[in-house]
Amino acid sequence: MAVPLLISHDVPERRWGSQERVDNEDDARQRLVDAAERCFERLGLQRTTIDDVAREAKVSRSTVYRYFDGRGDLIVAAYLRESGAVFAKVTKLMKKQGSFQDRVIEATLRSIDAVRTGKYLPLMLSPEGAMLASKAITASTAFYESARETMRPFFEEAQAKGEIRKEIELDDYIEWSLRIIFSFAMFDSPRPRNREGLRHLIDTFFASALAPPVKRRPTTRAARR
Repeated sequence: MAVPLLISHDVPERRWGSQERVDNEDDARQRLVDAAERCFERLGLQRTTIDDVAREAKVSRSTVYRYFDGRGDLIVAAYLRESGAVFAKVTKLMKKQGSFQDRVIEATLRSIDAVRTGKYLPLMLSPEGAMLASKAITASTAFYESARETMRPFFEEAQAKGEIRKEIELDDYIEWSLRIIFSFAMFDSPRPRNREGLRHLIDTFFASALAPPVKRRPTTRAARR
């Protein structure tokens, strides 16, 4: 997945160390994210500086700032690169048969698994880097929009079919689902649960809450009136 455009500038770097000329901004950003990931893995999130990334990429410090505002933007870009595969899996899962609620439960469980076990994500969920990474990721408009665009067609289809309440807003749904995913992935529960226990929580307090209210049949006494 290509890293989304976080900062746009018109002046590309002509040479990157001993590497060939780089005129394409997307290529430049990808190389910087490559360098940042190597630094994060070697030094940790908290200890990695923009100077470290510049040395790893063999460019000047100002070149890094030409494409990214700082370390937070690089963390978001690295996360988005890996999360692209997660969004692809969620899309595939949501296309399967079944009710919207059932598919939401499974997609939420899979997303929690992906955050916990991804190749790069565990670095950001370590005690050293969790709070820094969480702040950068959850504040990322790019990440939020990726989740929103992934779920939009399935959400709108479910509303059209009457599977979820009409008054629920897509933006509210996305925000709440992301909060649930990151909360379960990042923090241990005071009551450890197996997968079925987690499924029960997601069903009861999230997925089922999306459903329209059940129309009650009038009682026999009321019907006679």
